[in-house]
Amino acid sequence: TYGSGGSRKIPKDFPLADAKKQFIEILKGMGPLAAAQSIRVAVEPLRKEECNFLNNIREVAEMIRAADHPNVGITADLYHMVLGGDVPADLDANIDILHHFHLAEKEKRALPGVAGDDFRGWFGVLAKHGWKGRVSIEASGGGDQAALTKAFAYLRTPW
Repeated sequence: TYGSGGSRKIPKDFPLADAKKQFIEILKGMGPLAAAQSIRVAVEPLRKEECNFLNNIREVAEMIRAADHPNVGITADLYHMVLGGDVPADLDANIDILHHFHLAEKEKRALPGVAGDDFRGWFGVLAKHGWKGRVSIEASGGGDQAALTKAFAYLRTPW
């Protein structure tokens, strides 16, 4: 995943249009480099509390589409996306540039099943498009064997 909050934060009074242009140019340069190494670059939306730039999948997709390279795509981080206002339709509209998907519950970035978030809409989009990529959990706390077993059981629940 490219673009930690600190590395892509837009300084105060720096024009958003200039930040977008610079970010697109960086991605355009990274695409061929990534391809030459048989790797992919994936840009992740981050919540506003962590960064003031690219806070939802729609904004990230704008940058990816402008860079226009198959080795540059999106990490769909469900935690950040939900807090950034994304809905399953936003993932659906950008599934063609999805490189990775990971999730956590929106409350305290918890493991799936802790608060009972409903992931059906998101998984429905992945299933609709025959997603064969990885889906991972990126959550805080509770990573012992019992908590992970509970989280995986929750994700396997036939909603």
